[in-house]
Amino acid sequence: MAKLITISSEEFKLTESDKKYEYQPDLTKNLDTYSGDYNADIINEIVLWKLNRFPALKEDTIKLVNEISRSKRKIDVKQSEKVLSALLTSDGINLPMASTILRFKNPNIYQIVDRRVYRILMGNKLYVNDNSTPLKIQNNINKYLTYLIDLKVFCEAKDIPFMDSDRILYMADKRLNGDIPIN
Repeated sequence: MAKLITISSEEFKLTESDKKYEYQPDLTKNLDTYSGDYNADIINEIVLWKLNRFPALKEDTIKLVNEISRSKRKIDVKQSEKVLSALLTSDGINLPMASTILRFKNPNIYQIVDRRVYRILMGNKLYVNDNSTPLKIQNNINKYLTYLIDLKVFCEAKDIPFMDSDRILYMADKRLNGDIPIN
């Protein structure tokens, strides 16, 4: 086991690289220079900075998300693939977060894919690829679109409102499978 080195250890010496803080550089700079009053938005940015979960979305990606109509009732697969691809190539966004963004944009056609809901619906663990290659991104998109189809079929068969299905199935899984580890 390696010896713990502290500031009082003989071996402790600072180097130039120690002075180069590179953690979430854009957000860190914005937070360091922020001088306005704090509100919920800035607190959320700080929390996301601390958790290393701050997503970096390009304006083009946000524009694609905003092109989704809240009043639509039927999924546009091409549009969905385009938006998902843009989201999944953004720093800090993986399939569960992308599905959450889309669900709040239009719950009539998108629902959150989360480990609990996926498990109770599909009967197995949710495996999400990293977004390191176009093939892995496409696999995540296909997994999500298949999930939405299966969820829609289930909702129609059980007369469950699709727009509430992720929440209903999340609670059902907690009740029925709460003692079974998700991971």
